[in-house]
Amino acid sequence: MIILESLDWNIVIGAIISGTIAVLGTMYGVNKHIDYQREIDRLEMEAEKEKKEFERYKSRPKFEINKVELRGKSPDVELFNAPIEIYGKYNGVYWCLYDDRIMEKENHSYIDYEIKNIGENDALYSYIAVNNKKGSCLFEYKDLEMMFNDSLMNYSYSYDRAIKSQEKLVVRIYSHDEMTPVTFMSALLSVACEDEYENKWVQAFFYPDDNLYNSRKQPSDQFKSLISDDDMFNRMDDPHRNPLEGLEYSHRSEGLKARVDLKVDKRNEKYIKD
Repeated sequence: MIILESLDWNIVIGAIISGTIAVLGTMYGVNKHIDYQREIDRLEMEAEKEKKEFERYKSRPKFEINKVELRGKSPDVELFNAPIEIYGKYNGVYWCLYDDRIMEKENHSYIDYEIKNIGENDALYSYIAVNNKKGSCLFEYKDLEMMFNDSLMNYSYSYDRAIKSQEKLVVRIYSHDEMTPVTFMSALLSVACEDEYENKWVQAFFYPDDNLYNSRKQPSDQFKSLISDDDMFNRMDDPHRNPLEGLEYSHRSEGLKARVDLKVDKRNEKYIKD
């Protein structure tokens, strides 16, 4: 009791407070250091990720294109670009109708394009695709008769092997002399590919010119939309976007409408019989 009475409690309380402050200060300093280190680690990880993304961008597969003249050689790929007159859905079947003249092979002309991968990485999967799917289809030239007779739709061509760095191929694209598809102020086609990191790259192709824009990375959903027929099928499944009894005209002249109506009747009779 004498010892306790002799203590200066102000000093004791001051010491306790000082000690507590010191401990709290140390803990605060440790926590701040941990937070600081975490932030440093986060920034370093982001910087490393951005560095990898930049390196992959620099080494991405990238194409250049030039018109060429083949002398006694065959192209690697032969495609046909056909304008669409009308498209629709009948008995659950998606279809489109083409102008009868596309079967006039004597009036077909073509352009040969040399496409070269000038990037450092290989293009594992490569495509040539139509941008304006309401306007035209793209398919292999050997399938022309089947596509016309069965009113089939197709909007992209998939090359069946990787295009390695510095490798090139020749693509021949046919069209009818009087019906070369045109899109004003935008590219008719795109050249697209996927690399080993599953990145998707797209380059606008201003066919019939040999004008190819620089590649840009594209999200997976947009890439799928480009190379697949899903957009058109969704359009034809939606009555608000396809109000003309399952039909939608890409051209509106009355003369064409009457001619197309006749073809639609014949097309529907064919499927009824089948």
